[in-house]
Amino acid sequence: MSSSGQNLIHEVTEETFTFARGAKTGVKILCTFFGILCFSAWLGAQEPAGRTGALQPQSAPSPEQADRSIAAAAKYLLSRMGPDGRTVDEYPAGQANHGGKTALCVYTLLSAGFPPDQHPQIAKAVTWLSQANLTGVGPIALRACCLAIMPETPHEALQKDIDWLIRAADAGAYSYVPPAGQDRVFDNFNSQLAATAVRLGELAGADIQPAYWQIVQKHWLAQQQADGGWCYRVVSGCKPASSYGSMTAAGACVLYTCMNRLTSGPFIRCDPSDAYQPIEKALAWLDANFQADGNPGRPAEWFYCYLDALSRAAAESGRRQFAGKDWQRACSARLIREQHADGSFGQADATVETAYALLFLARGTSPMLMSKLQYAGSWNARPRDAANLTHWIFQRFERQAGWQIVDQRTPLEFWQDSPILYISGAGRIDLDDSQIAMIRAFVNRGGMILSEAACNSAQFTLDIRQLYQRLFGKYEIERLAATDPAFTAQFKLAQPPQLVCVSNGIRPLAIHSPAELSLALQLGPTQSNLSAFELFGNLYVYVTDKGTLLRRGRNAFPEMPKFEPTAKLAVARVKYDGNWDPEPLAWRRLSAMLAGAAKIAIDGPADLEADQLDPAKYKLAHLTGTAAAGLKQADFDGLKKYIQGGGTLLIDAAGSSSAFAGYVEEKLIPALGLTRAALPADHPIYTAGPFLLDRIRLRRATAIAPGNKPTGPPSLQACFIADRPAVIYSPADLTAGMLGYRLMTLTGYSSQSACEIVMNLIYNLSALPPVKHAATQPATEPANK
Repeated sequence: MSSSGQNLIHEVTEETFTFARGAKTGVKILCTFFGILCFSAWLGAQEPAGRTGALQPQSAPSPEQADRSIAAAAKYLLSRMGPDGRTVDEYPAGQANHGGKTALCVYTLLSAGFPPDQHPQIAKAVTWLSQANLTGVGPIALRACCLAIMPETPHEALQKDIDWLIRAADAGAYSYVPPAGQDRVFDNFNSQLAATAVRLGELAGADIQPAYWQIVQKHWLAQQQADGGWCYRVVSGCKPASSYGSMTAAGACVLYTCMNRLTSGPFIRCDPSDAYQPIEKALAWLDANFQADGNPGRPAEWFYCYLDALSRAAAESGRRQFAGKDWQRACSARLIREQHADGSFGQADATVETAYALLFLARGTSPMLMSKLQYAGSWNARPRDAANLTHWIFQRFERQAGWQIVDQRTPLEFWQDSPILYISGAGRIDLDDSQIAMIRAFVNRGGMILSEAACNSAQFTLDIRQLYQRLFGKYEIERLAATDPAFTAQFKLAQPPQLVCVSNGIRPLAIHSPAELSLALQLGPTQSNLSAFELFGNLYVYVTDKGTLLRRGRNAFPEMPKFEPTAKLAVARVKYDGNWDPEPLAWRRLSAMLAGAAKIAIDGPADLEADQLDPAKYKLAHLTGTAAAGLKQADFDGLKKYIQGGGTLLIDAAGSSSAFAGYVEEKLIPALGLTRAALPADHPIYTAGPFLLDRIRLRRATAIAPGNKPTGPPSLQACFIADRPAVIYSPADLTAGMLGYRLMTLTGYSSQSACEIVMNLIYNLSALPPVKHAATQPATEPANK
C-alpha cells in the first residue's frame, strides 16, 4: 500500500445509524462509524492554497474549542461542494472511485447534524448522488449510507444499493469492484466498508438474509491474526503481514456487528466467553498499542484513518480509555493543533482528511446515557446490552445516547458525563471502599443507579441490597408503585417488572430489578423483548425531563475555580430529626458557581442544630426538607433566636414538597411569631445582585401547566423583622436546582434560576455594592431544564 494518497473507502456501523437519524431534528452531535483508506489510486486533489496558520493549540481541548473546530471543519466541507452539488475535486466519471468524495462529504455533514433542508449545498449533492452512475464498492456503499440516514429516503433506492453490495461479496470479502472471473483479489478495508454499509441499510429497513452475516463473520475470523489484530490482507499460504491500529479497530467493529446478528446461545446461557473472545483479543491489541500521535504499526501512515477507526471501536465497546489514557482528549489535542485556518485538515487530500477529522471530533462530544460499572465479578454477562439499548434509544427518540464503561480508576468527571450508572451482575458483587466512594460521589452529584440481576442471580440481588444499605442507610428500599414514571413516562409497559427503589424524597437514587433485563437488551428489541427496552426508554425520558442529554464534557457539576474572593460569607445548614440533607452536595456546586459569577467565597456550609446557630458568625442558614419536618420546641427557639439576632433563614421545600411546604406555612412560621408575604418585585434580592430576576425560568412540568408560561415573575415569600427579610421562603424547590439535574417530575424554578436566586441572596448579604442592570436580561435557560 502506498502512503502517497488516500482512498475514499468509508466505513459505517450501527452507531452511524443511531446518530444520523438525529440530523432530522438538528441535533449537532455525532456518533458515526466511518473510515477512509489511504491508497494512491484514490488520490485526486491537490492541497488548496491559503491553508496557513492553525487554531490555538491546547493540550486538553475544552468543549468550546472542540465546537469551534467542528464548525470550522463543516464550513470547509460545505465550501468544497460545487454548483451542482458534487465536490470540486470529485473523481472523473468512469473511474471506480467516481462519486466517493461527494458521498463522503454528504454523509459526514448529515451525521454531524447538518440537514439538507437547512443547507442547500447538501440538498444539491444528494440530488447529484441519486442520479450518478456509480460503479465502485466504496462510492456505492457511501451512497447507501447517505440514503439510510436521509429523511424520507425512497426505500427502493436504498434496497437497490444494498442488493448490489450483497451480490458483490466474494465469500464475505470485497475489493474496489466486484470480482470478475477468477479475480479473487480482496482487501479488508473495502470488506469492512461494504459489511457495515449493509448493516446500516438493514437498520434503515432494507431486507438482509442472515446468511450474508455468516459469510462476513467467517471471513473476518479467518483474517484475524494470532496477536488479535488485522492488516490490509492475509492471503492463504503467504506470510501474514503485521497488524496495525486502523485495521484492527475496524475489524473489531465488524465483528461486533456480526455478533449482534448471529450470536444468541452463549448469552442465553449467560456464558459469553467464546463468542466474545476474538473481540477481546482485538481490544487487548488496541490497548497495548495505543498511540495518540500515530497509527500503531504504521506510525506515519493513515493517521486520520486510525483516529476514526479507534473512536468507532471505543464507541462500540464502551471504552473511554486505552492504555490508561482518554483516547478522545489525547487525539483531539493533536487534531485541533493541526487544523488549518480555513477549517481544513491534512495535507494530501483536504476534502477526505477534513471529513475524517470532523467525524472524530464530533463523535468525541456525543452525549452519554449510561455508564456500565466494571468490577471484579460477572459484570458483563451480556456485553451488547448497553450498546443495543443506546442504539434503540436513538432510533426511537431521534436523540443521541451513547454509553461507556467505568471503574474506580475512571476519573469522576467521566462518570458525570452520563446520568445513569448501570450495574449488571450474574453473581457476587463485592466492592471495596474506593469503589463505593466513587459510586456515592456519582449519586450525590445528581446521578442515578440502575441495577439488574443478570441470569436472575439471587446472589447479586442480595449483594446489591447490602450495597444500597451501605450507600443510602437512612433511606428505605421500597417497591416502585405501578404509577411510577419508570412504568409510565413514555410507554405503558405490557409486562412491567417488579422494581425496588431507594429515594431521597426528591428523586430515585437507585432502582433495582431482581429479574434480569440484560438478556432482552442483548437479543434486541423484538416484540418479546420490547418491554425491557421501553423500561429504559421511560427512564431516559424521566432523567432528561423529556429533553436531551448533555454533550460529553459539559457536565453539570463545575469544579471550584481558583480566584481571589471579593467577599466571604459563612453559611450553615440546619439539622433536625428528619430529612434535612436530601442533596449533600447542592451547596458545593452552588459555591463553585458563585465563585465564577461574583467571586464570593462560601465558608462552609456548617451542619448545625438550630440552637447552635450563631448570627454573628453565620449570616445565612438554610433549612430544607422533603416531608413534614417534626421540629421540636428547642428547634423553634433556636431558629427564633437566630433570626432575631440578625441572621437570615433561607427555607425551601426540596423537590417542591407540598408536605414540607405545608409544615413550614402552618407550623414553623407561626412558631417563629412571624407572618409571611410576597417579597416585593423591586427588592434588591431580585434587582441588585449579579442577576436581574424580573423574569424567572420555570421547569417544564410547571411551565406546561394550564395558565403558566415558561417564564414568570419572582415568587419568593419573606418574613420581615423591621425592614429586613429575616426569613426568605420558597415553596418551590431550590435544593435540587442548586445541584443542577433535570427530572421529569420536578416542578418550580429551572435549575439555573434557582441557583441565581440563591446567589443573589448571598450577594445581598455580603455587603457588596449593588449591581446596576441596564435593561432586562433574557431568560437564562430553556424551560425544560
